[in-house]
Amino acid sequence: MLPEWVDYNGHMADYAYGLVFSEAGNAYLEHHHLGATYLKAEKATFYTLESRIGYFKECHQGDIIHVSVQLIGLDKKRVHFLLEIKNKHNELLALSEQWLMHVSQAAGAPKAMSMSQAVFNYLTHELERHKNLPKPRWLNRRMALKSK
Repeated sequence: MLPEWVDYNGHMADYAYGLVFSEAGNAYLEHHHLGATYLKAEKATFYTLESRIGYFKECHQGDIIHVSVQLIGLDKKRVHFLLEIKNKHNELLALSEQWLMHVSQAAGAPKAMSMSQAVFNYLTHELERHKNLPKPRWLNRRMALKSK
């Protein structure tokens, strides 16, 4: 955890969790050849449609953290991810649930488009690899206050 991520409460600021999750998601896409090289070659990329973060335990300056990425679901245009930040003791610090949209940039303005069959098949294989990983109860939870 970087010192500039510490807020006035003495722990990792909320924006920093978003930054860590964003960088981890980009690293996942790059690792699977769906990042910058994919954009250049295919004129297509992934945009974040929705993202939410749940905070469970504080992270302090000097803490060593790691992020895991789990593919939860997909269709021809969208990908559903779960990302987790854990500390060196493997304690869950935060979760991020994200929906990404496959987008063409070929016409200049972004436009949702279906993934190629090859990309869809590849991600379907990844989904199959991830299907038996545990999923937190927090996943897919609705945010709402109960009205009286």
